[in-house]
Amino acid sequence: MSLASFNNASSDYETTNKNFYFVRRNGLGPLRVAGENHAETFYSVYRKRADKYNKVFIALMVVGIILPFLSMLILVPIVTSLQKTNKKVLSMFGFIPTDEINELANKCERFILTHLEDRSERRDFSFDCIFFLKVKLNYF
Repeated sequence: MSLASFNNASSDYETTNKNFYFVRRNGLGPLRVAGENHAETFYSVYRKRADKYNKVFIALMVVGIILPFLSMLILVPIVTSLQKTNKKVLSMFGFIPTDEINELANKCERFILTHLEDRSERRDFSFDCIFFLKVKLNYF
């Protein structure tokens, strides 16, 4: 090692110290504060946006929870009253004697046999317009 190289090494050391001093002075001072302010601004803007969506989400969830409960409060009394009415109607059928039901069934069977005849084999329900023409032309 020569004296010239030693002087050159010390000058590199001084240059490094000077550069470190200026980076520390300028970089950690105003540039750091400006960067922190800039980051804080971005954070606050996006945080406000997220809070707005959070409020909308919470409002929708509250409406989604309250709406079924309100509909249940309205529908449950209606359904229970319908069930009570159905029970009353069905209990009234229990008061009809079995003999009257059998007699009415026999009357219906006699009416069907005497007044109604089975025309399903002569009618073609697949084509309504053809059936209409057959009726108009007394085809039956």
